[in-house]
Amino acid sequence: MKIARLTISPHQFNNLVSREKAAFARLGLDYICHHHRKGETPHPTVQDAHIIIPNTSYPIGKKELDAFKNLRGVLIPNSGYDHVDLEALQQRGIHWVHLPGPRAIDVCESTIMMMLDSARRSPWLYHNMEQGVWVRDQVEGTRRIRGRTIAIVGFGHIGRRLSTMLAPFEPAIIGVYDPYVAPQILESYPVRHFQHLQELVQLSDIITLHCSLTPSSRSLINHDLLQHFPANSCLINTARGPIVVEEDVRRSLDDGQLGTYATDVFAQEPLPPEHWMSKHPRVLCTPHVAGYSFEMLEQLIVDEVWAVKKWLDAWE
Repeated sequence: MKIARLTISPHQFNNLVSREKAAFARLGLDYICHHHRKGETPHPTVQDAHIIIPNTSYPIGKKELDAFKNLRGVLIPNSGYDHVDLEALQQRGIHWVHLPGPRAIDVCESTIMMMLDSARRSPWLYHNMEQGVWVRDQVEGTRRIRGRTIAIVGFGHIGRRLSTMLAPFEPAIIGVYDPYVAPQILESYPVRHFQHLQELVQLSDIITLHCSLTPSSRSLINHDLLQHFPANSCLINTARGPIVVEEDVRRSLDDGQLGTYATDVFAQEPLPPEHWMSKHPRVLCTPHVAGYSFEMLEQLIVDEVWAVKKWLDAWE
């Protein structure tokens, strides 16, 4: 039986690939990692795979599924699953499993880092020190997280973990907007639930996005909603780029409504070098790495092997 990891970068996951190959070999599986260009059909070397692991940049829709003649399972080891057509998998009777767990801590730590960088103006301070400029007398704008209101939009695996990691910082309120979460789940976390997103954001100093990309969440953060953000508020996006209308964010930053936009994800990836976000003084960017760490890779392989072993046992 064959398993294939699908990605678009020959430099991506080098450490992961070698470890996955060894782990799946112990299950008796042939393993291959294939790199392709966007828009290409799956290469013949992977078309006979029984299990695939598609990276977020490798979309799996009906067209791609038609090329996999032996496909029985799809591992989705990412925070989101918008790159995979789950309905098409179900129609074809193909098993799938979503494994967001290993990345949760890393995404939460990256989110908190962005909160602190924005509040403490750390990138600006680092840049000035690199230039030999001493700006100790220009830090009036730095803020604490303690005593502020933080909005978490989306209360799935990552949002829940984030709320518990934020609690020791003693924010005044950790507000949550998620129309799909059950009330009994919310009761187990140090949060206050809001029925309406507009009501939450207009009270919040920091708004952080952790919802999946769906038709209802696409362009969720737009000009109309941004008008209700408090002045100098901070918007953080470690979820998916298209949840935010980037040009509306630019307008809000330039108008002085939004104070900072910190993002790890973009509507277009990789971000073009000349893109306005890479140069804007109140935008903090990282290249879609919020969910990565050495520890994440270790746990991811454990979870992948566990999921595949369950499939193999069921398929015997």
